[in-house]
Amino acid sequence: MNGEDIDQAEVDRRFSLVRERYGQSIDPTAFGDVRQRIEGIVDSGKDLRAVKLDNSVEPFSVFAPYRNECSDD
Repeated sequence: MNGEDIDQAEVDRRFSLVRERYGQSIDPTAFGDVRQRIEGIVDSGKDLRAVKLDNSVEPFSVFAPYRNECSDD
């Protein structure tokens, strides 16, 4: 997590939203930890937005066929 590259205005907006919605059920001493987690989420979002994809790029999927090992014959 790069402290300089994080959009603090976005972190502030998201933290305000969390505090408004869930502040009554969060221990006030935990707000620092909550803010750090939000900074991590904002930083990850920035990294994800940096990856450019076209509509032609299909999602990665894993096909793992199920094979029943016991035979009923």
